[in-house]
Amino acid sequence: MLAPLFSVWIFCSRVLGYFGIISYSMYMWHVPVVLYGRNYLRLLGVRGGIGWTPTNLLCVLGLTLACVAISELTYRVIELPFLRRKTRLTAGRTEPVAQSS
Repeated sequence: MLAPLFSVWIFCSRVLGYFGIISYSMYMWHVPVVLYGRNYLRLLGVRGGIGWTPTNLLCVLGLTLACVAISELTYRVIELPFLRRKTRLTAGRTEPVAQSS
């Protein structure tokens, strides 16, 4: 090793690995969760003002947790079954599938 890596814990982190697994679902869900969540919070009368007020912090934390929960559900119910099916279909194949033109 040429230089010690002090950030090796980042690459071996279970938490970051988990977010890597659900990252596509989070990418797909974060905009609707933020937009609809913000509108819902406004309907409830939540006004946090400008900056990192305690109210804004709680709203951001709540919307982030909602996004993670929806992403986890989407991963388990939709993505994971397709990934398992793909593994079964491609098991034993050693050569790439030829595409017809």
